[in-house]
Amino acid sequence: MTPNTITFHNTNADWVMRITADRRIEVNEDVEVTDAAQKVLDAMQYLLKAQRTWVGLTQQDYNEIFAQARNGENAVQLAEAKLKEKNT
Repeated sequence: MTPNTITFHNTNADWVMRITADRRIEVNEDVEVTDAAQKVLDAMQYLLKAQRTWVGLTQQDYNEIFAQARNGENAVQLAEAKLKEKNT
């Protein structure tokens, strides 16, 4: 198995479907894919591509959070709010 790959197995084939590290869905050529299954695969592929990349805090964000925390605000809550802002 390739690193960073999710592979689905069954008893009739070595592998049926896998999601690669670069978020592509591959189906084993020995496995028959019905029209309904193909629609599910297409939907899954769309969802995989639609996922956003996680955005973390910058050094400037940390500096602002710690400055506000020195003024009595909760640093954890400030960090959570900043991460939510960046990732929604």
